[in-house]
Amino acid sequence: MMYLFMNGLNGSNGQPDTTAFVALVTPYASIGSEGATLTFMAAGTVPVQVGTLTYPADKNTFTMIQEIPLLAEFTEYTVTFAEPGNTYLAIKHANTIQVSPIFVDDVLFQQITTTNIKDKDLPGLHIYPNPADAYLIIESPEEISSVEVFNISGNKVFSEKSPGQTRISFPASRFAPGCYLVQVLTKDGALLARKVLVAR
Repeated sequence: MMYLFMNGLNGSNGQPDTTAFVALVTPYASIGSEGATLTFMAAGTVPVQVGTLTYPADKNTFTMIQEIPLLAEFTEYTVTFAEPGNTYLAIKHANTIQVSPIFVDDVLFQQITTTNIKDKDLPGLHIYPNPADAYLIIESPEEISSVEVFNISGNKVFSEKSPGQTRISFPASRFAPGCYLVQVLTKDGALLARKVLVAR
């Protein structure tokens, strides 16, 4: 089913109400210890904000994880939730001054587990050192297409495309101490994830 939602209008003057809370809210979801992803198709000319919502009827309990600038044509987007817990997930209109519709379809919530990150298919994948300090190194028996790093709040803090490479490294010193989720996408489409601790 396709959903259409837009920022509200002020009933007194017919002008855009940028304080309106207009969102597509999922059923109550459980994010496991390995994290979870929310994948959806969307199209529009204004951004959407994806996050968690403690109480669906209370807009003040919305916590944004990521704001996504949309393309006019339908495109697939994925947001990672790294912090375990039970919550509602929301795809929210960013409420710009421009009154514009957003179309959302094919929403899929999926746990990140050892079965869907395909660990057993890549026994030679290594992400080290862990804990990391100065640098983080990724070695894979298959070509790496891209690497993404998310903090505990689910915000993407690093992204790099590396077509044709089986070993990459990048500074861990750019990250604040804490727990991070490293996602590796291989050339054959396997998505693998590891939790890494950055320590000083």
